[in-house]
Amino acid sequence: MNAIGRSQNRPSSARIASVLTKSRVRFLARLSTALVGVGLAFGTSACSQSSANTQTGVTTDGDATSDDGRPAENGGAGGGSDSGQDAFRVVVLGDVHGDRAALGSALQLAELVDETGDWDGGIATLVQVGDVLDRGDEDRAILDDLLTLREQARIAGGDVIQLNGNHEMLNVEGDFQYITEGSCAAFDDLTGLDLNQAALEGLSTACKKRGAAFLPGGPYAIELAKFPVSFQSEDTLFVHAGVFPLHLDYGLDRVNDEVSAWMLGERASMPGPVRATSNSMVWTRTFGESPVPEGGCDQAREVLEALGLDRMVIGHTVQTGINSDCDGLIWRIDTGMSAHYGGSPEALEIRDGDVSILTE
Repeated sequence: MNAIGRSQNRPSSARIASVLTKSRVRFLARLSTALVGVGLAFGTSACSQSSANTQTGVTTDGDATSDDGRPAENGGAGGGSDSGQDAFRVVVLGDVHGDRAALGSALQLAELVDETGDWDGGIATLVQVGDVLDRGDEDRAILDDLLTLREQARIAGGDVIQLNGNHEMLNVEGDFQYITEGSCAAFDDLTGLDLNQAALEGLSTACKKRGAAFLPGGPYAIELAKFPVSFQSEDTLFVHAGVFPLHLDYGLDRVNDEVSAWMLGERASMPGPVRATSNSMVWTRTFGESPVPEGGCDQAREVLEALGLDRMVIGHTVQTGINSDCDGLIWRIDTGMSAHYGGSPEALEIRDGDVSILTE
């Protein structure tokens, strides 16, 4: 069974061999092309390319993730590579909301998976900006799919970075108003859960299992704890809804660490920057409105200048298509691709500092 459809998280030895074989073929082809290019243009052109490569893109290697599976600290995912141009290719996907088919379409559109649904993106990086949960029946399958793709991508030298959005926060907080009975049914096989917690009162037995899986310390909350709230490549800030200067004062890594601790059950409550307020990193609509309200672009510019980045990529607020604002400082990528909203799958591609919109 393929990754878009596999329930276990760890790829088989046969799949590992397949992913490695595909990656080696791509690597040798790119290496051959690169050597020809160096032979033809050694000197100024090669130096210029090297300089450009150090300025943009996300690359990952064995040091790019922490021991608990979380991505490296903000700013730690960049760096040079000799492995080909995909090292500087980042593909960003918006909110999925329980629609597995939409996710599969977006991954195929971006050429990150093969015809069987397994990772085929080489050393590229996929960033999904949160809200895979709620409003659809297949959120568990999507989480499992992305975890599998992350392992496959890392075998190939790429990566999958998944962010926590407001709907991930809602579930860990015990707010289940957006779950579906179909989603609950997918969790019915789980055992060993505490179904007597106050947050689960009034739910069906199946939904109690789903809820318990996401409450702090639950098995899926533990997985979500590995995901950051914000993430930085060498030129881009990724976050579900937005980052304001006050969040820099609080500390972006601090937010990631405190959210993780809360999800693991090691902290009593979620930190302030992700609570449901108008300036929350996962709830704000400021950067999702078109045009951005007065003063919003100035705040975005202040954040990006402080971090030394070129753009902020967000989801959260549904758009009719991927678009930008604030002279390219803000990119909005939630196209409402899930069946709940009826939008079309799209993806944002960042390659060597150039931004492209991928559409069907």
